[in-house]
Amino acid sequence: MIKSTLGIILLTTLYGCASTQQITLSSDELKPLKQYAKVTSVTTDGFSVDISKVTDLRENQRHVGQAYTGFTDKKTDIDFNLPLESLVKEQLKMALKQRGIGISTSGEYTLNAEIEKFWLEEITTGLGPREYECEVKMNFNLNTKAQVKSQWSGSFWSKITSGTQNQTGLDKKTATIASCLNQVVEKLIRDKLLQSLTQMRIK
Repeated sequence: MIKSTLGIILLTTLYGCASTQQITLSSDELKPLKQYAKVTSVTTDGFSVDISKVTDLRENQRHVGQAYTGFTDKKTDIDFNLPLESLVKEQLKMALKQRGIGISTSGEYTLNAEIEKFWLEEITTGLGPREYECEVKMNFNLNTKAQVKSQWSGSFWSKITSGTQNQTGLDKKTATIASCLNQVVEKLIRDKLLQSLTQMRIK
């Protein structure tokens, strides 16, 4: 009886240690996978923009994804160390700067963004290499500060899988999400109407 009880306690302890209540990703590790890391540079005639507002429109705003953990492949929620709206706002600023677009609160234009979908899912179970799939959909609208009415709006979507191969220096979960975000920004700056309005030109 004592041995049986000890066995149950041991199994419970092992299960508890093997299971994770939540996976927290670091925003500092948001670097895309090599195959999705393209950064298209643009030239502008002094065009700068203020990332004014990012709004989370997702039905489920509690988490950003799920992955399997522990010996039993328990589905575990994924979150970031920052609120999603703050994280996306900072990532947009950095991504646009990388491409040659000025970010300034005193700029002529304001860019607002809405997060319609933002989700990461692990698509492998058991032993072996891990593989993830992400999906991001965002809506944007561009205004001049003198006008409330939107001068331009667009919606951009990306869905990618990480593949099973690991890449040195990258956390695959975070890198998969970063890849989706990078794809959205690439589509944003390649929008012909937006280019025409802002006088952006692809280098």
